[in-house]
Parts: sequence; C-alpha cells; structure tokens
Amino acid sequence: MTKKIKKTKTGKNFGWFIFTGLIALGLMIPAVYELAFYGQIYPGVKIQGIVLGNLTPQEAQKKLEQQIRSQTPETITFQFEDQQWRLAIIDLNLKFSADQAIAAAYRIGRNGTAINRLKEKITAWQKGINLNLDWYFNQETVDKQINLIAKNLDRPGRPTQLLYQGTNIVVHPGQEGLSVDQRRLKELAISQIVNLGQEPILIPTRTINPVPNQETITRLQEQSQSLRGKKIILELEAESFVINDTDLVSFLHYNPAASQNNIAKWVADFANQVNRSPKNARFSFQNETLLVTEPSWSGQKVEEKELINLIEKNLISLAAGNDKEIIFDLPAQIVPAKTRAEDANSLGIKERIGQGESHYRGSSTSRVNNIKVAAQELNGQLVAPEEIFSFNNALGEVTFQAGYQTGYIIKNGQTIPGIGGGVCQVSTTLFRAILDAGLPVEERHPHAYRVGVYEQESQPGLDATVFAPSPDLKFKNDTGHYLLVQTVFLPQEWRLIIDFYGTNDGRLSSLSNFRLWDVTPPPPPLYIDDPSLPKDEIKQIDWAAYGAKAAFDWEVVRDGKILQKETFYSYYQPWQAKYLKGTGGNN
Repeated sequence: MTKKIKKTKTGKNFGWFIFTGLIALGLMIPAVYELAFYGQIYPGVKIQGIVLGNLTPQEAQKKLEQQIRSQTPETITFQFEDQQWRLAIIDLNLKFSADQAIAAAYRIGRNGTAINRLKEKITAWQKGINLNLDWYFNQETVDKQINLIAKNLDRPGRPTQLLYQGTNIVVHPGQEGLSVDQRRLKELAISQIVNLGQEPILIPTRTINPVPNQETITRLQEQSQSLRGKKIILELEAESFVINDTDLVSFLHYNPAASQNNIAKWVADFANQVNRSPKNARFSFQNETLLVTEPSWSGQKVEEKELINLIEKNLISLAAGNDKEIIFDLPAQIVPAKTRAEDANSLGIKERIGQGESHYRGSSTSRVNNIKVAAQELNGQLVAPEEIFSFNNALGEVTFQAGYQTGYIIKNGQTIPGIGGGVCQVSTTLFRAILDAGLPVEERHPHAYRVGVYEQESQPGLDATVFAPSPDLKFKNDTGHYLLVQTVFLPQEWRLIIDFYGTNDGRLSSLSNFRLWDVTPPPPPLYIDDPSLPKDEIKQIDWAAYGAKAAFDWEVVRDGKILQKETFYSYYQPWQAKYLKGTGGNN
C-alpha cells in the first residue's frame, strides 16, 4: 500500500527563501564589485599592454607615463643585409595623449546599460581589454628617412636586350635592379613607432629586371636568329608598312609581359605617325552662294590593342616557321569628316543671320597679327545643328608654331606678356555676333578690368575673355540648320567683323538699357625695385584702369514668343599701374 507524501507549507517557504536569496546575492555581487573598485579602473583593463586595473586615474596616468618612457627606444633601426640606418626618436617629436586614454580606460564598465556595463566588467576580468594610445609624431621626418634609404638602395638595373652584332644577334642579359617598397616600409615604421618596437625593421624590397638563366638566354638567341631576314607587312588601303627583323627582334623578351610592353611602345610610336585627324570642308558665303574654299578628308586611327595582339601572335608564328614574311591588314578605324564639299547644298546656309563688329585702333603690331591669325582660324568653320560651339576648341592651340606672337594678356590678376595677346578681340567680336544672331549663350566671362580697345565705338560690357582651357566662350546652334562662321579682317580700318550665315527663322534680337555705375578710380601706381634694370630706369608693366559695374539687357523674340531674355553683368576691378624701377648698376 503506497502512502502519499504531503507537501508541507514549511517546505514551500524554504524553497522560496533560497530562490529569493540567490536573486539578492546576484544583485549584491555587482554592487559589491563596484563598491570595491570605486574610483578605480576595473581589473583587466590595459593601455598599450600596460596593466592599469585597481588603480585610480591619477595613479594609472603616472604608471602609464613612467612605463612608456622606460619602454621607448632611443632609435628606430632600419636594416638591409649588413647595412643599417638609424632614426632618433627625439627627432620625431613623439607624443601621446595620456588624459584621453586614461579617461577611456576608466569608462570601461561604467557606460551604457546595466547589462552592457556588466558584460564589459566580465570581459575585462576574464580576457582583458587593451586600449591603444593615440600617438602624434612628425611623419615628414619618417618620409625623409625612407627617401634617404631608397636613394641609397634603389638601383634601376638594365633590362635584357637582343642586339645585332654584325650578322649575329647577341643577348645581353642585363643587370638585376632593386627598389625599396616605400609604402610597405612606411607602414612598418609607423607600426614600430606606435608599438615602441625594439627590433630592427627589415627593409622590404622588390627585384627589378631579374636576370634570366642560361637556358632562357639560349632560347632567346634561337628565337632571334630565326627572325633574321623576316618581316611583317601591314596593309591599309593602298599603303603598306613594314616591321623589319630589327624591330621584330627588339620585341622578344623572356617575360611575356615585357615582350608585350616592347610591342606596345612600338605600336604607340607607329600610331602617332600613321594616325590622321579628319578635316572638315571649309566654306565661304559670297554673292548669296556657298562656295567651297577647302576640301575635306577622312581621318584614320590605328586600333592599338588589336594591332598589339596581332603582332604578338604573328611574332611567335614567324619565329617558329619557315615563312619569310606575314601580311595582314592594319586594324584601323576610318574617321569621316563631319562636313564635306558635297554636303554644301544640304547645310541650309542661305543668308546672314547675325553680325558682330569691333575696333582695335592703337594695337601693337604683334596684337594685330594675333587678331589676324585667330580670325583666319575661325573663318569658314561650320557649327552643326544643336552643337555647342566652344571658342577655345575651335581656335586650337595658341602657339608660335601656329603663327601667334607675344602680346599682353590678362592672367592671374596681372597684365603680362604672353603668346596670343589680342585673341580676346576675336572672342569679343564673336560674342557680339552671337547676341545679334539671338543664339543661346552657354558661357561668357568679362575681362578683369576695363580694356579701352573694347569700348571703341561700343558700350562697356560687350567684351568676352578667353584663355584655354578656361575661361571659354560658348554658344548653342538652336536654329535647326548649319551655321557658317565667316570673318572679315580689315587692318587698314582697325576693324574686325564676324558674320553668321544660316537660315533665318524669324527671330529678332535686341540690346537695351546699357548702364554703368560704381565707377572707381584706379589705386596709386606701384613701383617695384628691379636690380636687372639700370639704376632709376622706369619700365611700365601694367596700366591703370577705372573700375566699374556694367550691365545690359538682351531679348530674343520670334512670333511674339520670348526665346532668350537675360541681363549680362560685368564687374571690372579698378586696376593699378605697375612700374619696374631699376636698382642695378649704370650701363
């Protein structure tokens, strides 16, 4: 017969007492732990590997600074084989922020939620938590030391070469070079500094132009001998180009990447000689007829990557076979001209739609020459429908070779001698033609100061400065037809005219409300001592000009609809006259 055991009330209370006691103990331990280390860094916390637990922040800082001083080496040693370089730590002005590090160490176990604080304390007790110092030092000193090491160790070496000597081809194996890996060396140096390392830093290097072994040299000699008297012929339409055996032998190398690089260099030089830019036809509008003044021609561009691959492939075939030559088509792209003579009747150039004019009385001979050269370059150029015309791109390079001479230009806030002084006379005239034709102005910049020549028989504010690549003068051809830019250079009258010819779509352009205000006098002249000039000789290098603000309104209307409405502002600085005053000896 089984008896039932009856649970007593006393047993229940005892179990509840134990459970409650455990909870209380669990809550008490963290409180006791915090009380035990009140005002101290918790056990297990380190900075830079230095144990700081059980210490107040003041005690920890003192210990940290003492141990850092004792652990800091006097020098950092760089070593390569039996050579060494030493860098004194004192020259680095090495410092660290102890206050911030100690504050961060003290916050461990005291920030965040109760659970996070408990986790940090347990982690510090069981595994330890190590904080790093923030170091400050002169990295420029490290860079100088690394540059010095590289200067002493780097040697370029000589690449392997295959050369003709009489009728034989000789392989010069070259000489192995060495290069210090400066980026990696700097990483190692910084790590050594912040970790207070004592061991020498082994300088990392790279081998340059490794010398091939005898087996490789023999193979190269055999390949080069097999190419004697052979050639590759490239054909392009009626032209032929020959790669002779001297060039073929120069392509060979035991390293495939170096061989391809040799071929690529040859192809780049070859392409520069063979490539040809397309040339657009040029036109002139005379007696209501569009005439061709210069014919067009197509351009050609070598496909360099494809040619490199073809030569590489055929070089191996030619060296291994008995054929004396291999012929293949030169991979090249034909680049057609945008406008050709036969397109004349379809361009829509029927009448004059805009005109700009400027005067340049008193200009120097070189300035007049530059106006002429720039005007000739623009003359006859076409602007396609929807094309944005760039004055700088249309003009091309302004060089002595292009016919320009030295004149005065405005650059970096100064009036200085420069190639092409006077080109802005042409851009200014073009700006006026753009306004008259009612074409959208995409970019325009006034000059830094008022230039008297641009105000001859003109209101202020109608100028446009250019200097490649920027500032530029740009407009958009939104007429739906081609535009012809035609220049008329009249040196006897000190006058330049630029006409736009196209199809008149009925738009009307007007300029109004010219105004000038805030006119300010120039600053007093500036005299600059110049020992290169004889004593007391004066030479003017910049000219005074009144400052001012200028503006005018521009409106373009077609069939009662406003196409363009804009106010053009120009802010001209008061400009100081500058003189060089000689301080040198007498002539």
